[in-house]
Amino acid sequence: MSYNQYLQVKQHVLESRSDRRFYYFKDRYALMLLRHFVGEGKSVREIKESPFAKLLGRPVLKELLARRGGACITGDDLVSIWPAVPECFHIAIDDWGSETNERHSWCQTSRPGMNLVVMLNFSNTHNNMMFGGVPNQLHRYFCYEDHPHTNGQCTMAWSRVDIAEDGGEALIEEVQNDWLREAEWYLYLYDEDKGPRGVSPKEHRCLVRYAHAVLERYAPIWQEAMLAAALQVLKNDLGIGTIYYHTFEGGNLLKNMTDDFAPPRSIYTQLPKRFCFPPTTETPAMLAHELERLQDRKGRPRPVRFQKLEL
Repeated sequence: MSYNQYLQVKQHVLESRSDRRFYYFKDRYALMLLRHFVGEGKSVREIKESPFAKLLGRPVLKELLARRGGACITGDDLVSIWPAVPECFHIAIDDWGSETNERHSWCQTSRPGMNLVVMLNFSNTHNNMMFGGVPNQLHRYFCYEDHPHTNGQCTMAWSRVDIAEDGGEALIEEVQNDWLREAEWYLYLYDEDKGPRGVSPKEHRCLVRYAHAVLERYAPIWQEAMLAAALQVLKNDLGIGTIYYHTFEGGNLLKNMTDDFAPPRSIYTQLPKRFCFPPTTETPAMLAHELERLQDRKGRPRPVRFQKLEL
């Protein structure tokens, strides 16, 4: 999308809800997806015959299914399920790409222009643990400033999204985490007793304790929490129900990603599958021009596959 369109979208998102807190517990994405599908009510049989059937197997739904049997399940039923104390995050909005619609390889966008970035920032629960245990000058080991992040806050993860000019469809370009990845790298590079040059043994022990704690708490949920937050912004705030997701091969091709810079395969295989994105032969209309330019050595079109969710 163009830079002017991005500014309009950002303003709409920010005005749609002043409280940008986002609560998440394991498997909440299943409740959120099913809520859109069932609306005022659908029977268990109808859900089992839908693309969202496998969500019924998530542990978070077992008690509800046992209680309701084959009866109708409503959106209100799903909203009322809170089986655990949730983690609190804060949604923030940013941009990524070229303001002048020029093609830059570093942008890693499927077409020239801007992406909307949905970010999940940690709440004070995390920040108290961070600032209370890690000296300020050492925070650089977890914040990767070359990627989207909110100044003055700890950005856990982010998702880049391309939105069609008519607002009729969106494409999940990327789901990524820097903060937890950097914590993993710290533990991988340094042992329990010796840290990087310039870091005292005491400071190193603080970093090790923090890295273990943050990974144990957030690593199991960050992927699904981030994608769930992005879908919430698209559907609830922008009213976009047709959402595409790259395949691993197709995304790398469109974004000119070499093997050295390719993202984790699971982000484009396991994660969208978990969220009920089925493979599709359809392609985003907004990428028509980009798809036409992809040809093999004999000048034949190179097919690009996508995954598609209808909410």
